[in-house]
Amino acid sequence: MNLKASACGKCVLFGEHSILEGGGAIVLPLINLKLSIDFTAGNKNELLINFPVEEKDKKQFWSLLEEDFKDVNTQGTYTIQSDLPVGAGLGSSAALCVALNRLFRKDLSLQNLIEHSWKNEFRFHGKSSGMDPTSIACEKPLHFTNPHDFSELEIPQSFRSQFIFVLFDSKIRRNTQNIVSQSHSLKETQPTKWSDNILKLQSLVVKGKEAIQTNNTSDLSFFMNEAHQALCELEVSNDELNQLRVQLLEAGALGAKLTGAGRGGFLLALFDSKTWQSLKSRDHSKLGSFFELNL
Repeated sequence: MNLKASACGKCVLFGEHSILEGGGAIVLPLINLKLSIDFTAGNKNELLINFPVEEKDKKQFWSLLEEDFKDVNTQGTYTIQSDLPVGAGLGSSAALCVALNRLFRKDLSLQNLIEHSWKNEFRFHGKSSGMDPTSIACEKPLHFTNPHDFSELEIPQSFRSQFIFVLFDSKIRRNTQNIVSQSHSLKETQPTKWSDNILKLQSLVVKGKEAIQTNNTSDLSFFMNEAHQALCELEVSNDELNQLRVQLLEAGALGAKLTGAGRGGFLLALFDSKTWQSLKSRDHSKLGSFFELNL
């Protein structure tokens, strides 16, 4: 028996960290970045992957199969290929969970796919908001509140034709759970600073949604820059991300912010399409690793 399944990645436009405090988030799919699984049933377990992972990650994978998929026969060889860097905030662990459920539970409704994948993801990050598996299962831009309350974010064709989001890699990998825990300590040590910035990030989700739906890129870019500053106040940015952001703004980006837990991973920038095409053709080798979002 041979089975195949895949799942895309995601990135957060607005709502990092504040989503864990009851706010919403705007999440964008990374349709062109996939994790795929090829499974062949057999008499022994084997894992073949095309990207580096720690031994503990392999143990989590087998534990996930043994405990969360014990109702199906999961013994065999797994060949996993992924465009999604691990520890970069693009939803690699959630993509794995969604792909596994698509592999072994083909008849799940969308809501049940989300529910199963959300619970599976707890093994990687502890209890999560469910944002990653929900957005990855839907493969559409979402205004997300929780796995039972989300809606597709309609992006005008005028926006899609004139502007583009681009992800830039800081090359720094980190553990999401550790960053969330460290940042959360500010809630105890500096509660006013914490609450002020969490509330600001929550408000930017609503404002950012309206800006993108009305093609108001002036406000949208301003809100992206405001979100980055609030995340800096929560101490989840770092010098590498901040320096990369300045370089991109100087090169013509309208707005730029970290995406995901922070302290590494990727920076998300908004460009006028013509400006981006000119920059890409002129300075391609200087831009490092980047991914264009296809919305």
